[in-house]
This record gives sequence, structure tokens and C-alpha cells, in this order.
Amino acid sequence: GSGELDGNGIPADLFTDIHIRKAFNYCFDFQAMIHESLSDEGIQAQGPILKDMMGYLEDEPFAFAYDLAKCEEEFKLADADKDGIPAGEDDDDIWNRGMYFQIAYNTGNDTRMLGSEILKAGLEAVNPSFNVSVVGMPWPVMLESRRQGKLPVTVAGWVEDFHDPHNWVQPFLYSQGAYGRIVNFPDEKAAEFDNLILEGVKINDPKARAKHYETIQTKAAEEAVNIWMYQFLEGFHYQT
Repeated sequence: GSGELDGNGIPADLFTDIHIRKAFNYCFDFQAMIHESLSDEGIQAQGPILKDMMGYLEDEPFAFAYDLAKCEEEFKLADADKDGIPAGEDDDDIWNRGMYFQIAYNTGNDTRMLGSEILKAGLEAVNPSFNVSVVGMPWPVMLESRRQGKLPVTVAGWVEDFHDPHNWVQPFLYSQGAYGRIVNFPDEKAAEFDNLILEGVKINDPKARAKHYETIQTKAAEEAVNIWMYQFLEGFHYQT
């Protein structure tokens, strides 16, 4: 879009505001994603670390659920134009100005397409001034556009290289990870996650290590680094 808070775009630093990130999470219908896109063969993701893996917090409530009232509340608490006035009280801010942006996914991946459509539906339902387009892109084009920082929101995933929580927190949260390097963390936030991840690699005691990765999992969820959409449950076998 325009790159401005004028109703025809969003500024490049929009997601530095944690209220914006929380609003996006509250506007995403996790259960619709699981039911409609995964045919109930998945679960809501708690954070980057998988269920039944060290660092996953069993029996803990999710940080976010689909809630348009809370989505609206967070948007109104945001200060996207950084003038010190909450958006709900500011005619020049995002709640009253509206916004336009595109969500990109790789063409041919229907699961990610539906995830994009679900986010679009939630955002447009909470405020008629919000306008979102879903754009399918060939995988190489999407990767290059993402590397160049041209895509405000993308839908993507990860398949582990080895079964350990490090192989999940490093790609998503480490400043030089596959996704961490394109999230554009502020320097201070990047240093916080980097230190936690590098420290976790050095811990040998299983109990201490589990506790450490639980801390990373909690921080990743509470900071709303991403919309942690779903964990697909594999291992199904169908026969007729």
C-alpha cells in the first residue's frame, strides 16, 4: 500500500507496537483454521515449540483466542502514529484511519491460503475501515520479496531438522534464523531472544533445560512475535 497511516497502507514499523501484534492474534480464528483448513487434524500452536516436546507448557491456557472484542480493545490501545495518544482516541491513528495491506502465501499451499483468508476475515470484521488482500506468489518470488523486506505479512511454516526445541526456537526467534532475520526485531528485543537461545544450547541438565525452553516459549507467546497458528498432527493413515 501507501506505506502510511492514511487508510491506503500501513507504515513499515506498524508491528513494533505490541498492541497491534496482540490485536492481530485476537482477530485470528484458530478453531476455524483447525476445523476448515486442517480437517481437525491439528491443534492450536502454543508457540514455536511443539506439543509433547521439552519446553511445551502442558495444561497452560493459550495466550490468545479468537475474540473480536479484545481485538478491538488492543487496536484502540495501539499508538501506530507514535504521538502518545491511543488509537481509540486519535482521529489520525489506525483505528479511525483504517488500513490496507496484503498477506502473501506460496501458491499451491491451500492450508496457508485458508489461514490468510481467516486472518483477513477477522480483521475486516472488527473494523470496516480495514481492508486486506490475500496474494498467492510463486515460492521463489515470495522468498526473494520476503528477503527484500517487501512483504508486511506472510504465512509460512517449518519442518524440523532434528527433534529438539532448539530446532524450533532458533529458526523463528534467533536474529539470524530462517524467520528471525526477517521479523525485524528491534535490536534490544533481538538481543533478548538471542541470549536466551544461545544460553539454552549450553544447558546439559534436562530439568533445567526444560525450564529454560518453557521461558522462551512463554516469552514468544506473550510478545506475540508471530501468530502461532497451528501444529499439524501427522501420522494419519487412510485406507479404503
